[in-house]
Amino acid sequence: MKIQSSIAGLIKSRSQVSRMFSYIALVVLIGFVDFLTGIQVSVSTLYLIPIAMAAWFSGRMQGLMVSLLSASAWLIADLQEGRHYPMLAAPYWNALVMLSIFLIVAFLLAKIKNLLQHEESLAREDYLTGIANKRSFAELTDFEIKRFARYGHFFSVAYFDVDNFKQINDRYGHNAGDELLKTVAAGIKNKIRETDLVARLGGDEFAVFMPETGTGDAEAVISKLIQDLSWEMEKNKWPVTFSVGLVTFLTPPRTVDEMIAKTDRLMYSAKASGKNMIKREVLVN
Repeated sequence: MKIQSSIAGLIKSRSQVSRMFSYIALVVLIGFVDFLTGIQVSVSTLYLIPIAMAAWFSGRMQGLMVSLLSASAWLIADLQEGRHYPMLAAPYWNALVMLSIFLIVAFLLAKIKNLLQHEESLAREDYLTGIANKRSFAELTDFEIKRFARYGHFFSVAYFDVDNFKQINDRYGHNAGDELLKTVAAGIKNKIRETDLVARLGGDEFAVFMPETGTGDAEAVISKLIQDLSWEMEKNKWPVTFSVGLVTFLTPPRTVDEMIAKTDRLMYSAKASGKNMIKREVLVN
């Protein structure tokens, strides 16, 4: 995974460098056009094109750098045109004004992009625990189901429910209940593999998606996970246990809803059988 991360980082760095050279080339081209057209035609607003592209696609710092380059290109073209100014400092003052406008545009666009990305992240992240929410879980597992169906791979899914969670809220208050849920989410996230996915599907219910994991390995992982979570509950003096439905799909289900329904049914079977247990099943469609 570290090697893959390093390669991905190298590819991203090269992409950013390539984009930066593209922005610079576009600024130089606009500056050349600005010089050729002279004072008859103003192309000042064209400088906003590479600035906007840099700020939106590469980030605030690149946007600010291209803004500085654009203001410099504008000043050079203005000086080379031989335009007469009553005041010697006038072109430099104009360039400073242009730079200020460019910087504001770059900063605002980068800020808007960051806000949109943050909103998108919140839409896919559980507000309380910070792990994936139901929407994100459905989108990611839908992609995996289609991929596994194509290549004939298998996976396992575990559906967790916190037994007696309502008693925690009633006895200790909702703050304690929230703390319990965050502890469970962190406990699961810290124990699973990087390739696995944990999500809060609602209330006190969690799911773990384990790609390329057969029934034996999945059972070992979930059993150890329940053991560690139970220890955390005892340490915090929270009288709760866990009911789990664990399904290994040797062939992928048709839809995410079908996958969740099968694991959810098995989890409720565990609760109906006395709680604090794992119900297992292997499915071949």
